[in-house]
Amino acid sequence: MFVHKLLSLQKSADLCTNAKQLDWTISELKAKTKDQLIDLLTTCTQEADELKARIAILEKKLAAHKIPTTSRNSSMPPSTDLFSHRNQSLREKSTLKTGGQPGHKGHTLAKNPHPDFRVKHLPAEHCPFCKKSFQSSDFRLIEERQVVDIPKIKASVTNHQVYGAICDCGHCHTGAFPGYVNAPVQYGPNLSSLVGYLSARQYLPMARLVELIYSITNIRMSQGTVANMLARVTKSVVPIYKGIQQSISEAAVVGSDETSVKVKGQTDWMWVWQSQSASFISYEQSRGYASIIKNFPNGFKNSTLVSDALSAPRDELLKLFDHLLELNPEEVDKLEALSLRPISFNPGGNEICRDTFSH
Repeated sequence: MFVHKLLSLQKSADLCTNAKQLDWTISELKAKTKDQLIDLLTTCTQEADELKARIAILEKKLAAHKIPTTSRNSSMPPSTDLFSHRNQSLREKSTLKTGGQPGHKGHTLAKNPHPDFRVKHLPAEHCPFCKKSFQSSDFRLIEERQVVDIPKIKASVTNHQVYGAICDCGHCHTGAFPGYVNAPVQYGPNLSSLVGYLSARQYLPMARLVELIYSITNIRMSQGTVANMLARVTKSVVPIYKGIQQSISEAAVVGSDETSVKVKGQTDWMWVWQSQSASFISYEQSRGYASIIKNFPNGFKNSTLVSDALSAPRDELLKLFDHLLELNPEEVDKLEALSLRPISFNPGGNEICRDTFSH
């Protein structure tokens, strides 16, 4: 029993370079007396306890330096980074107080040489001590201060009226409403633009957007009205959206990526295609070929496509090559050569690959 216990402790002691090399044989242990074996067992037990304590300390230090998995060092989508811990700053701790340091040139609000309004604060017409009377022309400017503020926001109502008259020839000669005035009562383009900006750029949900509009303009709108307004704004910017799409398709270098998004409990996908000067974003229910061909049915003429080297996008790109081959059978040699070109792959998902995608 003692012998087997000692051999087990020998294996534990070998984990530490500072521990004694317990290279014993069975015959050497059998040659020792009982008291010698007890002393040896006590020593090994103490060394084993020290090693366990040291291992616990090292494991704790290792856990403190472990880099968490995020979208930056793996193929995880950026949406999983919302609640991850940020990397600690590498800046060394300073002994200086926060804020401006002695000798630092301060900055303050600069006066506007062309104010919108001027308010004169004149003293009373009579001196409070001797009761002498003053004329307004007697006063000179002593000091001025400026206040930067916004005017009180209040909705204005414009009543558009169309007039007409009957000509001697019988023609009814009338004016016309502006193109955007097409209902008896409606909201104007400035309010529609504000609602579109708050929704698309500031990401306000419907309920908060309705609350904000009412708070600052005293205009009470329903969420359905906001939805209809956003639909009209969306329709008005479709030409701009299509222009961005066309610009991307003609770019020399195009970057492409997609990330998952939860919509009503279902996993859908946000796609992005980027050039040096524009970004085209599309919400799709498919991660693959259907989304690519829907947005860019003719591919990217004379472009270099830049994407990650995950297997799913690669498979879909190969499908797209086949589609382009059907559209351009005369380019069979060129397209087949490109589809067989190897693509670099990084299991961590950080490496990007470059492959010419043209016809």
